Amino acid sequence: MTVATYNQKIYLQVDPCSRVLRQDSFLQTIEDERKNLSLPEINVKYKGHPVLRRYGNPKIYRIEEVDNKLNPNCLFYFSKEGKEVTYLYYYQKEYGVKIKNENQPLIKVSQMRKMRFLKEGFQEFIYLVPELVSLTGLTEEQKGDFRLMKSLAEYTKLTAAERMKESHKMISLLQSEQQLMFDINDKPKPLNGFKMDTP
Repeated sequence: MTVATYNQKIYLQVDPCSRVLRQDSFLQTIEDERKNLSLPEINVKYKGHPVLRRYGNPKIYRIEEVDNKLNPNCLFYFSKEGKEVTYLYYYQKEYGVKIKNENQPLIKVSQMRKMRFLKEGFQEFIYLVPELVSLTGLTEEQKGDFRLMKSLAEYTKLTAAERMKESHKMISLLQSEQQLMFDINDKPKPLNGFKMDTP
């Protein structure tokens, strides 16, 4: 969902989208891969792959590397408390999450951050715990599975009528939010369009 202005009015642009989330954690993926691949090979294979954190507000990050020199017992500066804390302490304190594997490596990930005074965003690097994130997207093997891709298409490739139906569901959820500070008209706004010539 995005907010845009048109003819000096504010409109909410709603369009359903989907993302495939794997059920196993990235730690499970690493452990499975270590049976046949070295850590450098795993880093090459998964560099740039998106992962979703499964605590707090879900966020997408991109893997930079698996760092075997770090683990959840390592210290980092926690600005909220003004001191160094372990990742074990941080996740328990901030999210009520107890990390099970204290010896797992950490993963260095990146995300784009935007600042008001900068025209372009900047890349920020942080470390996450593999146990608490999952890969998104499909494996090459899954992409080659015709039956699976056909089943997924029922959810990812919607007709115009189906997209409209899903959009109304999202708007209804927003309208049911009591803390919403504005009203939403759920009737679609017709806009004039035109067909462009083929270049």
